[in-house]
Formats: sequence, C-alpha cells, structure tokens
Amino acid sequence: MLPLTNSAPSRSVAVHSKASLIASAAISLVVLVTIIPSPLQASSSYLYGDPSFSFGTSSPDVGSMALAIQSSLGVPIEITNLRDENPNFPPLIGDSSVAPFYVFGPASGGVIKNLNLNSPVVSGITSGSLQSGGFEADVCGNFAELYLLRVFSGTMFYDVLVRPASCSGTDNVVWSFSQISSPRSVTPSPTSSPTPFPVQLVSTASRFTHGSAGIFDLNLPLAGPPGIECRRTEGAAGDYTIVYTFLLPLNSVYSASLTGGVGHIHDSGIGLDPRQYIVNLTNVTNAQTIVVTLNFVQDNVGNVSNSVNARMTILVGDTTDNGNVGKADVRQVQNQIAQPVTVANFRDDVNHDGVIDANDVNLVKRQKGTSLVTPGTR
Repeated sequence: MLPLTNSAPSRSVAVHSKASLIASAAISLVVLVTIIPSPLQASSSYLYGDPSFSFGTSSPDVGSMALAIQSSLGVPIEITNLRDENPNFPPLIGDSSVAPFYVFGPASGGVIKNLNLNSPVVSGITSGSLQSGGFEADVCGNFAELYLLRVFSGTMFYDVLVRPASCSGTDNVVWSFSQISSPRSVTPSPTSSPTPFPVQLVSTASRFTHGSAGIFDLNLPLAGPPGIECRRTEGAAGDYTIVYTFLLPLNSVYSASLTGGVGHIHDSGIGLDPRQYIVNLTNVTNAQTIVVTLNFVQDNVGNVSNSVNARMTILVGDTTDNGNVGKADVRQVQNQIAQPVTVANFRDDVNHDGVIDANDVNLVKRQKGTSLVTPGTR
C-alpha cells in the first residue's frame, strides 16, 4: 500500500458558533464553547422528517447529518463553511421554541415541512450547504452536536438551525429543524453562497510498485467498461491502491467508502501531490467489479462534489484484458520472460516484483479458467 499524507479522511468542517447562534441556542439549553465532549452514545438517534431518518445507535457527525438531510430532501447537500449564517433572521418562518411549538423537518422533493400540520414551509429547494455549529447540552443533559444548514430555492436562500429536539435519557436523541429564517436573496456579493461547481476528476488508476522497475498505473476508465486489474501481491489479502487525480489541488475529502463489490477500505487521504486522493484497500476478492466512492470532495477554489466514483474489475492473471484467464495469458507472460518491465508490458509482471519470470507464469497458470462473475461486465 502507498503512504498517505494523512492516514484518516480529512473533513471539510470548521466547528464554531457566532454570537447570534449562541444567543438563539441558549434558550432553555446550555451551550458548550470551551470543551469538545465525547460523542453521544444513544440507543437510537434520528432526524425528524417525513419520513424520519435513523442514524442507528451512533450520534451523527456533520458528514452523516449531511447525508441524512440529502437523503430526506432529495437534493445535494455539501459540507462547507457558511458566510453570515443567521437561522434567526427575522421574521422567522419556523421556530419550534415558541407556541404552539410545532416541529419542522425535511421531506422529499426539496421541501421543509411543518410536521405537525403536514404542510410545506419551504419548497423548491435545489441544493444546500451544512456546517457544524458546535456542541450543546440537550434537555436530558447529554452533549450533542448542532448544525447550520443553508438551503437554496430559486434566487433565495434560507438558514436553518438543526438541533437536538428531545431525548429520553441516552435512549433516544432526535434532531429537528428548530429555526428557519426568512428568505434572503442570492446575490453576487462577497457574502453570497451560490451553488458550487462540481470538482473536475481527470483520471482514476490502480497503482502498484514493481520493485526497482518503479510505479506503474493501470488506467481505470471514467466511462464505459471498467479497467481490469490483473496484478496482485503474492500472499496478500487482496491489497490494492486506487489513485484519483483531479484538475485542481484538493482542500478536503470527507470519507472514502466501498459502495460496490467485496473488500474493505484500509485507509485513505490526500497524496503528496495535492491533486491526488489515494485509497488503499484490503481483502478485495478476485473476479469481481468494485466501486469506490469519495464523499463530499472539495478543491481549493471551492468546487464541490457530493460523490466521486472509481470502478475497477479484479481478475488476477488476465494479462490479455479480455475477461477470462486462459492459455493466451500464459503465452503472453512466457513471451516476456526476462524482458525489462516497461509501460508496454507491466501487466505481465503479475506479482509486480519488478521481474517477469516463471513466478508470474505460475501465478497465471493457477488462475486458468477464472472469469468475471458478472456476465457482460467487460
């Protein structure tokens, strides 16, 4: 596996609270501003909505809350720092802390609803941005994270305070859209928050170091059939490295996840080249296609994509790149024995030790008869 500049996924989050937010959050609650508490442990955590979104037993962080709101609204939600956020911008169009104490939350189709009356409060939402607003003590005394959400509808945007609404000891903790500001215009002023452009992905590749011969990348096409990776490390538990290369240097990537196929993410992070993001995988099984997804990717000029995918088919020994391992693959490797490993023949160095020899031939022979599990993958 390749070393990373950061061994854990970087997160594009700045935890802070402005005076206006602290003042509004202080109603019947205590705001924690000097200590970041341990994550809340609850038997059930969820977001009020139509329908509600369950986080299971884990208290949400800003990434999982963004995914929950995105799933509930059905529109993209990015994680970014907001300018001049003000959920209590008057006159409020929703406030759970005043009579008759209605509850507000997201609904599909880009709608924020009054959940008690089952009526829309804001509609036509096309995108949104989310940031952490710090931690506060909920009504049961548990420290929980609150969030600031900005949603865009046409030429207007609304700021929303997402906070823990109620609890039952540490058994159940729920978040709701506690305050919804009146609309403000999206303008080209320095304080506006227009919908960002997506990041520009240039290429994805499977990377192995071939001994003293150097590093060789196998291109994984961004469209069409996925590239077939025929190499593997002898004795390793399906270790692979995928490298994403972007047009511009990266600012942050929230996380990497395996969204298709069998295997595990070992670690991931921005590479020595800040335009690259590197994902190291392990326990990837043979004869399958995997999909690795980067979540909430932001470059250094503010372009954002909620997800960026790479697809790779693993078929060890398929040096001819045709979807099955047979005599042709064995002959191809035999014909390259003792030849220097170059960009033209690195696939034949199947064990990527920098030498094409009988070990590579034997590795391919052991895979004869193997083909892709999913017909039509290639």
